[in-house]
Amino acid sequence: MRGWQLAFLSHVDRVGVAPGDNQTTPTGKVNGADDSELCSLDLRNAMYAAGVTMPQGRSEGFETHYGYLDSNGNPQDVSACFENVAWSVPGSSAGSYVVQRKNVLVLEGLTPDLARMLDSLVDGNADARFGSFREESQAALTTTSSEEWSLGSGVAYGSATATNLDESQIATLTAYYLMDR
Repeated sequence: MRGWQLAFLSHVDRVGVAPGDNQTTPTGKVNGADDSELCSLDLRNAMYAAGVTMPQGRSEGFETHYGYLDSNGNPQDVSACFENVAWSVPGSSAGSYVVQRKNVLVLEGLTPDLARMLDSLVDGNADARFGSFREESQAALTTTSSEEWSLGSGVAYGSATATNLDESQIATLTAYYLMDR
C-alpha cells in the first residue's frame, strides 16, 4: 500500500495532477474526465508517462496485482487501482458527517483477516467505517457509529454465511485507502 501511495504522490508532484486527470483543465480527481477507476494498463501507462516507478507486483505487466495465500492456504489475488469516490468527513458540527469526493487506492481481493490487519496498521484499530482505510460499502456512510468489517474469515468465496471449512477459499472484500491529495 505504501508503495502505491508514494507512486500516487510522485505522480502528483511530477505532473501536477492526479493520475488520469487533465493538466489543462484539472479536476483534482483520478480519471477526472470520465470519473472512473484507473486500473491495469491505463494505470501503468499513466505512471510510465509521468516517469513514476510503480511498486513491484506479480510480474512485468501485472504490477497492479499481488498474489498471496489465505489462512486456509488457498491462493488469492489482490489488485490495486485508483478512483475518486464518495467519502464521509466530519461536518460543520460535532457528530455530523458529510460526503465529499476523495481520491483513494482501491484494493480488491482482500480477505477479511488481511483487511482488518491492514486497517489496524494504518488506523490503529480495525474499524471499517472510520479512518484512512475503510471497507468500500462503509466509506460514504454518515452515521456516527463504528462498523465491523462485513465478512469474517469463515465465509467461503461466493457465500454470505460462515461455512468454516478448512478447504474453502475465503471470501474477499474491497477496501479504500485515502490518498493524501
